[in-house]
Amino acid sequence: MDISNDIFGRLKESDNKNGTTYETDARDYFMKFEHDEFVEMGGTPDVSFELPKGYRKASFTSSRQVVAIPAAQSQRDDPSTVDIQKSQGSGIAPSLPHEFQHHTRAHVRTVYAEVCRSIYELRDYATVASALRDNVKALWYLRKAGYVHRDVSAGNCLWDIASEKGKLSDLEYARPYDKLSMHDPLT
Repeated sequence: MDISNDIFGRLKESDNKNGTTYETDARDYFMKFEHDEFVEMGGTPDVSFELPKGYRKASFTSSRQVVAIPAAQSQRDDPSTVDIQKSQGSGIAPSLPHEFQHHTRAHVRTVYAEVCRSIYELRDYATVASALRDNVKALWYLRKAGYVHRDVSAGNCLWDIASEKGKLSDLEYARPYDKLSMHDPLT
């Protein structure tokens, strides 16, 4: 919900400066939140901080990404003991194979105001075309707000039957252009 609030806030700032109505117009193309919460298991949020069995955390990673290193590797091969400045010259950690990367996930339950269908479920070509047109508008508004969606798929491009509008969902991977990082999870 914080991401959508930031997107609409940025559009409102643009409206105030330029006399446009982007913020109001954009709301038609995004899902409206009714309720958003972390799912709790045994009184604590259900978050995957644990590494796969047989792996340990490397110490040079950021809090957003955990790189798992097989526990069987020798100390000599352990990237957390490597002087990254000397080995790379740039201060950037060497990239590891995909199977060694593990990203923290949180179990979140979200309730939306609209009941929509994904493009996969639509059978009428005119409706599919309208849904795609509206989703392109949503992506344009995201761009105007300085964001990139990063998870566009037919499952996230929806059709709201009640309003006959296309809606873009799943903004959890959306990032401002100036905050993109090569260390973000791949989508």
